Amino acid sequence: IYDSEQSNQDEEERRLFIAEGTEPVRLMIQRCHFTSNDDEEASSISASTQSTSGTSIPTVKLLSILSKPAAFFEPPVCLLHDIENSNRVNLTNLSENSSPHSLFAGRVKTIPPFKIIIGSEEALTEIVGFPVARGAMACGVVPSCMRDNAFTWLKKLILKKTASEIVNDNATKGDGGIQVQNSSRNSPIENIASSPLVMQRSAKTTRPKRIVALDAVCNTANMGSILRTAAALSIDAIILSDDSCDAWYRQSVRVSMGHVVSVPSMRVGDWERGLDAQGCGGEKSIIDTTAVKKNADDSQIRGLPRLIRWLRREMNVECFAAVVDDDASSDVTSCNRNSNCDSSSKTTSTKLFPPLVTLESLSQPSNGSIRGNTRSWCCVLGNEGHGISDEVIQECDNRIRIGMAKGVDSLSLPVAAGILMHGLVQLE
Repeated sequence: IYDSEQSNQDEEERRLFIAEGTEPVRLMIQRCHFTSNDDEEASSISASTQSTSGTSIPTVKLLSILSKPAAFFEPPVCLLHDIENSNRVNLTNLSENSSPHSLFAGRVKTIPPFKIIIGSEEALTEIVGFPVARGAMACGVVPSCMRDNAFTWLKKLILKKTASEIVNDNATKGDGGIQVQNSSRNSPIENIASSPLVMQRSAKTTRPKRIVALDAVCNTANMGSILRTAAALSIDAIILSDDSCDAWYRQSVRVSMGHVVSVPSMRVGDWERGLDAQGCGGEKSIIDTTAVKKNADDSQIRGLPRLIRWLRREMNVECFAAVVDDDASSDVTSCNRNSNCDSSSKTTSTKLFPPLVTLESLSQPSNGSIRGNTRSWCCVLGNEGHGISDEVIQECDNRIRIGMAKGVDSLSLPVAAGILMHGLVQLE
């Protein structure tokens, strides 16, 4: 859905979304950027909330809410109560002719910056053009910042450190580093960073960054279910291949229970444009991959494989490709990433794939457990029918599969995604 309304002489179309159901609408209200400015950039990075990792989550600009009277006024839903609690409108943003409607007089500071329509089910059905069975609906603008700043945002997410990590780094630096003095007269920044409250909060957020990448996931219900699970497990970012469905589709937003606003999602193409804008297609690697790069031509790789390669080589993110088959049932040969083999070394008869692991094997100390490791990770999930493309698998550090009883060959994508995400979180 597009909004052709011009804003500040900007003729670019704004993508709109629809949220159905009282709980998704409630979450949209709570995450809404309460401003009367019609500019699309009201949903910019500057207007954001904080995720569990301390990174910015773009807020949402709502345009309108349609609700049945009971859902708006009466408990247990009472959307009016959420509007009251979320009312952060600055009085200076209102025009001189604005006056509080009697509905909000004495309850909120100013009129909410979106239209509110309350009516019977029949009236709402006539307005939207299809049966409205749920108690409320909302329409808003899809945040544009994840489209325009995907590369910068993802890089900052991975490199971001908490206050406790900064203090620890400064305390261990040698010449040229900032030393934390053993003095009762520390600087204000040192006092704040080392205070018990900040250290306690930082300890809770000192963890690897959690990323989920989706390769050609086309079912919008599956997309919404993955988004909801990702929000529950504090996933920091969802990366969508360009042939995946849109996370802001109506069914996806509904199935996610509105949590599409809780987990930032971005397209590979948007990330790639930001990377190309750097001039050289990437920055200096923070790990030694000389042996691997001898057999790879980065200029020939595009899309999700390129992003996975960037995560591994430039950002030191451990990447797992979720697969169903084991080596015994497929024509693959495992290739350890520490060796000199790469995707260009594959033959016509055998596919060179990274090693196959399971959640159980990763938890065994003898098999190189990642438990307690602070290295960030990315779990790649594939299409509902044919899985992950070979090109993406070959760029990952490991293939990962879920051990299942005999006679059960696979799980649905949302179920498998939940098991893998939970398992990798537990291994941190």
